[in-house]
Amino acid sequence: MATLRGRGLALAFLASLLLSVHLAMASSDDFLQCVRDKIPGELVYTQCSSSFSGVLVNYIKNAKFVNTTAKPLCIVTPTDASHVQAAIRCGRGHGVRLRVRSGGHDYEGLSYRSARQEVFGLLDLAALRAVSVDEAASTAWVESGATIGELYYAVAKNNPRLAFPSGECPTIGVGGHFSGGGIGMMMRKYGLSIDRVVDAKLVNANGELLDRAGMGEDLFWAIRGGGGGNFGVVLSWKVQLVPVPATVTVFNIAKTLEQGAVDILTRWQDVAPALPSELTITVMVTGQQAVFRALYLGECGSLASTMRDRFPELNMTSADCQPMTWLQSAALSFFSFTNSKPVEDVLLPRPASPSTFSKGKSDYVRQAIPKAVWKEVYASWFTMTARGAVRDPVHRVLDERGRRAGGDELAGRVLRVHGAPRDEAPAGGVRQLPGPGHRAERAGGGGRLGRRRERPLLGPALLPGQLREARQGEGRRRSHQLLPERAEHPAHAQPATRVSTEQSRVARQGKASIGSSTN
Repeated sequence: MATLRGRGLALAFLASLLLSVHLAMASSDDFLQCVRDKIPGELVYTQCSSSFSGVLVNYIKNAKFVNTTAKPLCIVTPTDASHVQAAIRCGRGHGVRLRVRSGGHDYEGLSYRSARQEVFGLLDLAALRAVSVDEAASTAWVESGATIGELYYAVAKNNPRLAFPSGECPTIGVGGHFSGGGIGMMMRKYGLSIDRVVDAKLVNANGELLDRAGMGEDLFWAIRGGGGGNFGVVLSWKVQLVPVPATVTVFNIAKTLEQGAVDILTRWQDVAPALPSELTITVMVTGQQAVFRALYLGECGSLASTMRDRFPELNMTSADCQPMTWLQSAALSFFSFTNSKPVEDVLLPRPASPSTFSKGKSDYVRQAIPKAVWKEVYASWFTMTARGAVRDPVHRVLDERGRRAGGDELAGRVLRVHGAPRDEAPAGGVRQLPGPGHRAERAGGGGRLGRRRERPLLGPALLPGQLREARQGEGRRRSHQLLPERAEHPAHAQPATRVSTEQSRVARQGKASIGSSTN
């Protein structure tokens, strides 16, 4: 009898499984038919299309995901807002989730892959890349599929005395970069990219096309820092441009351990936050040296005088100055801070076909890193694993001293260090580290770093007041009751950065933002 009962249960389970598979296939077929009916065929690539693999891989920046990633049911490459609206309505109507990528730096594959086996579609916004500049109003509309290099080039070509504060690598996609905040070399003067976003066009989960007035201030706040794909598909952004001088000055000074790199790096943590806002100095720790890189919105004489008075330990002189236009400074290499090519060859190309396997991690430390810790970082930097990867010493060192929980193994050798961004909190849904002597203002969402409310991608409409609660730091307590469990991070190109009130407090006592990169 028990055997018969067991067989009956097995048959019931098998029947249920077959029914689920049948329903999933039917849902997939209905979704594909819906997409074909509403979107021009040349913009839709199914797994049977000869160009499917090429389109999928074209904007995959990490080779580790080329052959290990669950493939989307189809790829939609919209050229108009109506195509995005149709794809969202088809997905919602037939139970197919959509992931969205803008074609920039998604090294974790969050915008085009799934960590679990599921049926999903991909919205590839790379063709939505127009930039329209209104020189008289000092504003620009930029579509999410554009890169920041394309934005920089379009702005400067309209007026070389206008610019936009954003990232350093020109191939970063605007959509993901703005969605996560947008850190760059002018942030101490002009803030994050989101501080200069004044309007946006978004398609919500109902397929409605909304601008700032239509979406409301809560949702407009959330899309500026809340991560891409969480609250809808942002098609374009209206940004306020900023003035820059005709000539800016950069320098790139390397100091080896024998030249006192550890002492200078330790001192830099105290000096950098107090420098004039026109001057940003970052540090690249590579091998047995520290490379100090700076952008100054002014001329060499003033920069040399400031450095002599405020940071004599670096021994910077006028001979280190490299005067250039702001656009030329935007074309400097992310790693070497040099450039021998025309700006067009640096800012406009879109490299395809990933050739490297990489892993990147970033974090904020809670207080200035002591000299002894920097020494240990240098001493253990080239500790290799059996696979030939570098075991990340920074996370291990910080973890041992209770400054960070957890660690990771990285296949790279570069440590990127940022100084304090600026004094004010940003307008959008992230928090910046304030400068010395300034009170930490609440900018929304006071959660712990690296943790954020998980939202189903383009899922049910946001509950009333939920975003307002997030601003007050209250939504997190209710989120587990409101939203289903997620197996992986929501799809977006650049994760949002959140810093708690406690982190802001200790940051004022001396801090640095650390990012280790292998890209």
